[in-house]
Amino acid sequence: MGNPHSRRSVLAGAGALALAAFVPGCTGGGDPTPTPSATPAPPPDPLLALLEVRIALAMAYDAVATRHPNLSGRLLPVRDQTQEQVTVLRRALALPAPAPTTTAAST
Repeated sequence: MGNPHSRRSVLAGAGALALAAFVPGCTGGGDPTPTPSATPAPPPDPLLALLEVRIALAMAYDAVATRHPNLSGRLLPVRDQTQEQVTVLRRALALPAPAPTTTAAST
């Protein structure tokens, strides 16, 4: 009384069953055509990130000049250049200029 099924045929059959059970999960099911949603927003302008960095840098120059007045003669010209860059970036991005504020370093 021999076994009519070889080990290979049993393993191949088990593999085919496992694959058959797995494949339907890959089809996604449900509606085969996704409904188009609203047009995705365009990616943010990379200049916005640069603008944020320049604003933070200008604020850092102001903070250091306030904390160390002896360095303000060297820092304020660099801060002014950074502020000019902020102005140019705002213009390039068509952003309004911020409301004028006074800082301790500029008084």
